[in-house]
Amino acid sequence: MGIYDSTILCGECDQRIAPWDDYGQQVLLQRFQEATPITHQARTVAWSLEEVNYTNLKLFFVSLLWRASISSHNFYKRISAGPFEKRLGEMVLASEPGDSQEFAVILARFEDVSMTGMLDPHPEKFDHISFYRFYLSGFVTYIKVDKRPVPEFLSELHLQAGKPLTILTRSLQGSPDGLLMRRIAESALAFRERRKGKIPGQW
Repeated sequence: MGIYDSTILCGECDQRIAPWDDYGQQVLLQRFQEATPITHQARTVAWSLEEVNYTNLKLFFVSLLWRASISSHNFYKRISAGPFEKRLGEMVLASEPGDSQEFAVILARFEDVSMTGMLDPHPEKFDHISFYRFYLSGFVTYIKVDKRPVPEFLSELHLQAGKPLTILTRSLQGSPDGLLMRRIAESALAFRERRKGKIPGQW
């Protein structure tokens, strides 16, 4: 579901994290089919997924952020948890998910996952609160890296223990993400055609 950096973890750490990775993939790639659509004016604006294991899913995202922060891979160059990095490592080593506000997680899914690509993770702000955005196989996750609580408009939407998982809807059409993915695809196609000695056509 992302770029794997084999240089950052020992075998024991890999074994500790593997069940969380498996659970994250299970929820996002398999169990999403069980999610109930939430509609507004005949349009799906979100999905709700019942019976999600808060600890395992939260630790999946906590470990994702921690690994990205300590990685030297170019793909993760815009991720730096700074003073929060130590706490992330402690949570991973102790298998401690923290409360819902600590490294709060918000999930979204693109409407047409067949049109999505993988962009590098990067910082984001909502109401001046710092988050990091990750792209995961048609999903986008926002992980808060800030001592302040999530903004009020997101207060009921982040991952919480004992509550259904809410997954927001995102559209690629006309969005900055969609335009960037299109440019990447066009560049890749042009490069492939040049290697064939052809002039690329319209895409």
